[in-house]
Amino acid sequence: MAEIRKWNGAFGNEMKNEADLKKSLDENAIPELVLQGIASNYLVFLEERAKLMSLKIKEYYYSL
Repeated sequence: MAEIRKWNGAFGNEMKNEADLKKSLDENAIPELVLQGIASNYLVFLEERAKLMSLKIKEYYYSL
């Protein structure tokens, strides 16, 4: 992630800056912990992602 951040416009067609990247992470239930890119945090990342995904599913369910 550190290398990707160095290049302007490297986030893809829709993500042009850090704010767009964080918005995309939120929309896809990916914790910002991934931005640190530390392998030792992988289990914590999985736990946080599971929580975020369950919240997204709950929000969707109650919107039906």
